[in-house]
Formats: sequence, structure tokens, C-alpha cells
Amino acid sequence: MKRLRVLLLLSALLALASPAKARDISVQTANRQKTPIAVEIGAGHTIDFSQTGEQVFRGWIGDGGRCLQLSPSSPLETGASILYLRRITPCQQINGLPKVGQTTLTLVTLSADGETKIYEFSIDYGATGDSLTRLVPQSAVAMETASERLPSERLQSVLLEPSAVVAGLATFNLGADNPVVTRVNAWLEAVEGGQAQQAAAQDASVDWALLERLEAIGSSQVPIEGAASI
Repeated sequence: MKRLRVLLLLSALLALASPAKARDISVQTANRQKTPIAVEIGAGHTIDFSQTGEQVFRGWIGDGGRCLQLSPSSPLETGASILYLRRITPCQQINGLPKVGQTTLTLVTLSADGETKIYEFSIDYGATGDSLTRLVPQSAVAMETASERLPSERLQSVLLEPSAVVAGLATFNLGADNPVVTRVNAWLEAVEGGQAQQAAAQDASVDWALLERLEAIGSSQVPIEGAASI
């Protein structure tokens, strides 16, 4: 039972260490240019218009759906705010459609005030990356950019104790090549080099809640003389 609890906690830590691959893009930017998206096998790609108030009522896939399937949150005839694009493997054999390495997804939206917009998304079948694209108003992107420019002292309201994080990580006896160990160690090295803790966590792709949990576990441990450290 104890081993099961450890495995469940480790699974939760691994989930925290792997933040969702998402990207916010303003409707103005997406409307002016073709936006590249990655549609990986097993991951697909979600396009979210829910923050803009737009509804997608038409959509075309350049390769005719030979390698892709588009699933809207509601029928396009009535409008959909969220769409899910997934890969078909192997690609369907459709007469007249050649094999391609790249294609284009075209979406037509309608806003609450009746304005129509056309968005194009370019898809490279070999690309990897974000699995969620959120279309947001320009003001939301501006606010996020401004927050990224705040001094690190304001972003970092709570400081963690690195030695406690190390102690907490050591309780799991993970291998050196474990993704949690790799990311936490990258965070430790950046912090020791003088980088702000939360900025270092963001650069190392390690969730702040994970570091807080490890610190809490490490703080409760009684130091053992001669114990190995990571």
C-alpha cells in the first residue's frame, strides 16, 4: 500500500512537471498571417475561440481530410467555439488526392456583431510543438506581455529553500535521467547561478507547485548523516 501511494504521488509530480503545451495568439495576428500548428499523432491540436466570442461555421482541410479529422464542439451549421484536429494514421487512400507533407486548415468565423473573418493554419505533418492554440483579444496578449516585463522581485513573492527541494526529490530515489530530476536540477543550477526562482522554473519547464511540494516533503525529513544528495 505504501508503494502504491508513492507511485500515485510520483505520477502526480510527473504531471505537474509536464505543463500543457499551449499558445495564446491575438485574433489580429492570426487574421493577418497563416499560423503554424503542430498536429502530432496521439496529441492532435485544439483551437479555442471561446475568449473572442467568435463561432466557427465553416472549415476546410487542404488535403481533403486524408490525414486529418476535424471535430467541432458543436455542428458548424450552428457555430462552434472549440475545434479538435487529430491525425489519421495511416492516411486514408482517396482517389485524386496526392500525398503531401504540408497542408492548410481554413476556418471562417462569425462574431456576435455579424463580422466574418477567415483564419488559416499551416500544418507540417513532421512538426512537433503546442497542442493547444487559444485565440484571444489583443488586449489579453498585451496584458500578458506586460506581466512578463515586471521586475523579478515582484514576480517572486515566495522564496523556496533549494536544499529542502533537493531533500524532497531524494525521497523518491529517481534515476538521474528521470525527467523530474532533470528539470529540477536545471532549476537548481539556474537559481545557484543567480536567476530568480520563478523565472528559472519557467525556463526549466518545471511547475512551481511541484517545487513547493518537494520543498514541503524535504522540510519534513530528518537529516541523515552520510545520505547521498542529487
